Amino acid sequence: LFRSTRHLRDLALREVVACRLNGERTYDREVGRCALPDGRDIGTVMIKAQLCGRCARYDPRGDYVAVQREAGRFQGSYPRYCLP
Repeated sequence: LFRSTRHLRDLALREVVACRLNGERTYDREVGRCALPDGRDIGTVMIKAQLCGRCARYDPRGDYVAVQREAGRFQGSYPRYCLP
């Protein structure tokens, strides 16, 4: 498994995660924002851990810009539709 997958499983396993979907899909996945029971945004947690990077296409309001700036440039690979 990818490090990011393991980290996300560790965060959310046996938790009730609240998601707000925006109606879009990418490949076979629905797009939205999810939060852990303690209120932490999962995207923020993953970006801060350097396990993913901000995708401008799915962050049109720029909510993750400051988070990405604080975490530093993501060194992994982005899907084509998310290239910075």
